[in-house]
Amino acid sequence: MRLAVLSAVLLSAAWAAPPNDELQQLVQSGSLSDLRWPDFTRLQPDAARFYELNGYQLAWSRSGRATPQALALIHAIENAAIKGLDPEDYDGRLTYLGADTDWARFDVALTVSATRYISDLSSGKVNPEVFFLRSALRSEEMRPPGGSSRADDYRRRGWGFGLP
Repeated sequence: MRLAVLSAVLLSAAWAAPPNDELQQLVQSGSLSDLRWPDFTRLQPDAARFYELNGYQLAWSRSGRATPQALALIHAIENAAIKGLDPEDYDGRLTYLGADTDWARFDVALTVSATRYISDLSSGKVNPEVFFLRSALRSEEMRPPGGSSRADDYRRRGWGFGLP
C-alpha cells in the first residue's frame, strides 16, 4: 500500500535517464544522517522497490526544484498534528530547500518520512503488546462470553505479531 501510494506520484518514465548513483547508494545504506531517526533499515526494502520502479531517479524534484507533490507531502507532514501525530517524528523540518540542497538526500529523506507517516496513519504507532502481556493475548480469559477477545480483533486486523 505505501509503495503504491508513493509510486503513484511519479511523473517521469524510469527509462529516461541513467540511475542516480548517489540516490542508489543512499537507499542501499539504510541510513540517512539528515533524519531524526537515521536508521531506516526496516523500510529499506520498500524504499528500494520504490526507486527501482523509477529507475533510481529523483522522485520529488525536477530541475533543482521540489515538485508540487513533494511540497504537498511536506505540508501534510508539517500538519501531522491535525491527525494526532507529531510532525517531528516524520522530520517535519524537511523544508530546508534552497540552492545548495542535495536533492538525492532530500529525496530519500522525504521518501522515508512519507513512508513512516503513511504507515502510522494507516496502522497506528503503538504496538498493542506494549499494553497487553503476550500471555494475556493468548488467554481465553480475555474473551467475553459470546464475543471475541481483543486478541482476536488484533489478529483479524493483521496485528497478531505472530501469535497463534
